Amino acid sequence: MFCTLAGAVPGALPIVMGWTGARGELSIEAWVLFAIVFIWQLPHFYSIGMDVSRGLCPGGLPVLSVIDVSGQKTGRQILFQ
Repeated sequence: MFCTLAGAVPGALPIVMGWTGARGELSIEAWVLFAIVFIWQLPHFYSIGMDVSRGLCPGGLPVLSVIDVSGQKTGRQILFQ
């Protein structure tokens, strides 16, 4: 879970860089957009992981959707992240 959380930061930073490059300043709007994209990435990643977990299993990639066979823990992470 922590790798997904850490990966969401560089995933959302291009929004801040684009906003700053276009406006020439770093404002609160850029950070609001960062927060939206950051928060969106976690449930998005977990839901895709649930969909393709069969394909991830043979590769031995230890993501939550592979470890959680029933999908209950993954579903809770999607809802409460």
